[in-house]
Amino acid sequence: MAGYKIDIRETLRGEYKLPVDTVANRLMLLIHYYTPWTFVGMEKDEPWGKVRTTWGSEGDWKKLIELFDDLASFSRRHSIPIFLGEFSVASRKEKASGVV
Repeated sequence: MAGYKIDIRETLRGEYKLPVDTVANRLMLLIHYYTPWTFVGMEKDEPWGKVRTTWGSEGDWKKLIELFDDLASFSRRHSIPIFLGEFSVASRKEKASGVV
């Protein structure tokens, strides 16, 4: 089952409802990780945000750890595995941010 907008934060909100698992232990949650979008997805500035060419600040790491800790809690609470289906970074980012 795909999470809401296939996004971690959107899926973890209270509005998201898992379907009923009609066959025991066959439900899995699919999510994608594209955070922050200004780094991983944007290739040109937009009115709502500016392209980030770097990643790895203390705040970036804190957000990553927070999201995946929350996702792990969700997995344990609902007794379902999580499948990270996609993650990526747009081109033209600095190599120090892990993009080659």
